[in-house]
Amino acid sequence: MNELFKLAFDFIVEKIGDPSIAMNIIFVHSGIRPAFLFQPIDVHEDNIYCVHSSYITTIIMDGVKILNSKNNIKLDLISQGLLIYNNECIQKLDLYKDIKYDLSGKKLGTVLGYESSLDDINTESRDFAIDVDLNIGDSKYCIYSMICIKGFMEDQKFLEKIQKMNEIVKLIDQTMYIDYKREPVRTIERISSILKKVKEGNILDRIEFKMLSNELWNHGFYITIQVLEKDPTILTKTPYKEYIVSFIAFMLNDPIKQFYPLSQKQLNINNDQIKQWEQSLFM
Repeated sequence: MNELFKLAFDFIVEKIGDPSIAMNIIFVHSGIRPAFLFQPIDVHEDNIYCVHSSYITTIIMDGVKILNSKNNIKLDLISQGLLIYNNECIQKLDLYKDIKYDLSGKKLGTVLGYESSLDDINTESRDFAIDVDLNIGDSKYCIYSMICIKGFMEDQKFLEKIQKMNEIVKLIDQTMYIDYKREPVRTIERISSILKKVKEGNILDRIEFKMLSNELWNHGFYITIQVLEKDPTILTKTPYKEYIVSFIAFMLNDPIKQFYPLSQKQLNINNDQIKQWEQSLFM
């Protein structure tokens, strides 16, 4: 089996250069993760139907074929993107009907292998996030991230999962390994304080501005970030003040909480596509 793992891993990495996609597919095949979600933004598209015909999806499907001698890996196009799942695991979790009809919130987290029950974790009780990373030399590639409550790091099932991941990784390359780290998550108090400061016309401090920029970037408002970075005082002026107040008020309701923690804002990562999405909102 380790020969097939290495063959599939090398094939996907050679074709698309992303070890995290390759390893996630192998983890799904091994039953370590029930499923892996490949989203439109990963192929610079804003429509889920573009995912199915993309080059990267073709490579994923070819990589799956290398592993899929028992036909236990399935692919389904759902509202959030392309779901690559272990059919046996999904049947055991009794989530097959949900994949077809109603996969969101806590159910989506369960399918993706998140140990935390997101519907049961309100914003105030979020303590930290965990990033599970694949390490190759000096580079880290995120396998998945999730929010956690206090004490989660001691969860035995999670630690066993990390151990199983490392066993699989070592079959491919002895120098690679999986680890995890804590990351802070936003709190409702901090976001509320930003809302209050903007409403009152006060300037945000560096940390608050970074937090706001990260929220904007994750929701497709890259042009807005560029405007604010050029002149942060514009937050005190109409219409930007009202615009940002409305955005923050909307974010306090956590419309995409199943995907927290959010990605960190990056340079030159799909930003041209993000600009096009934002421009289309105002045309």
